[in-house]
Amino acid sequence: MLHPSSVFNRFYADFSLTNLAFQTNLVQPLIQRQLSLWRPPQPGFYKLNTDGSWKDISKAGGGGVIRRDNGTWFMGFSLKYHFLSPLAAELQALRDGLLLAKQFQLTKVEVETDAKTIISLLKDVQNNPKHDLIALILDVANLLKLEWHVTISCQSRSKPGGPLFGPLCSLNGGSQG
Repeated sequence: MLHPSSVFNRFYADFSLTNLAFQTNLVQPLIQRQLSLWRPPQPGFYKLNTDGSWKDISKAGGGGVIRRDNGTWFMGFSLKYHFLSPLAAELQALRDGLLLAKQFQLTKVEVETDAKTIISLLKDVQNNPKHDLIALILDVANLLKLEWHVTISCQSRSKPGGPLFGPLCSLNGGSQG
């Protein structure tokens, strides 16, 4: 039996609800709530949502979901990692998602993550040359500089009883156009 909070279960539940909502006319409170929380990208863009998870070095992972501008599922991924920190898992999930988007030649991508620290590190790469994760930070920063239009925003995830998303920060990368 899968653990209810596993990365796979979260993405599968999200995928199922999204597909059900967009492919049928069923209107259920849970589906309406889920859809009102996720905002589609601007027309012509894809949206990449990434998340990392970490308990210890042998229990880390990450993944992401890429959706079209109409909200339909394009693809998703989940991977197991061996990292020493939650930030490393978050960064690797972002890197893997960007590489996947690039591999499929997506040229306009909006990225959402819940890791506010990533945005701060990417905005200030030059002032963190001795950071433990500098190689991974530079990999992500260099991916953002490629010939494509990528924006990154940070959305907080909900805690029981709290709002599910709250804009925290943003970063624009890549070429404009």
